[in-house]
Amino acid sequence: MKYIIEHLDEELEQWSMWEYENISAVVGKENLIFTNLHSIKNKENLDKLKRLGETKEQPVNELKQMDIKRACLLDPSAEKILCPEDADKFDYLIFGGILGDNPPQKRTEKLLSPRLQGIAKRNLGDMQMSTDNAVKCSKKIVEDKVPFDQIDFVDNYELKITEKESVILPYRYLFEDNKPFMHKKLLEYLKEHPFF
Repeated sequence: MKYIIEHLDEELEQWSMWEYENISAVVGKENLIFTNLHSIKNKENLDKLKRLGETKEQPVNELKQMDIKRACLLDPSAEKILCPEDADKFDYLIFGGILGDNPPQKRTEKLLSPRLQGIAKRNLGDMQMSTDNAVKCSKKIVEDKVPFDQIDFVDNYELKITEKESVILPYRYLFEDNKPFMHKKLLEYLKEHPFF
């Protein structure tokens, strides 16, 4: 399975980079493609991405190598949920590389779906996930054959900052080893900047 991240933010923020590092560690550099990178002006950031996976300046809908009939867009607005049987139907899973908003702005539906008319679409439940969590969840479903309803999640995770302060993260995270799946540096950042 190849995992395609269509970068949809204008630049490449550090937060996204941490998520992309997590994704590369989960699926392997050889299975990861970053697309739509033409807007990123910072060469250093582009070089970092090249160490994490294959990079393409053009958007995903212009990729010649991809057979659209064997591709699936992960879109929260899709009617069907991704299931283990989908592994036999698809060679590519496509994700919008977007920093989330609260409340969700449905940016995958607005920015990516219109360019991928006729492509299969699946969702990962009814709550917003970070891109790295969406990829890891999808990998568990299609490669490890774990149905969505058997995966452990934590919603609205409360991150303790001090004894008296905490911040609620309004997203769904995979819950492993008694903690949410999140880049270690991101956790440190959130503790230092709790009201981001």
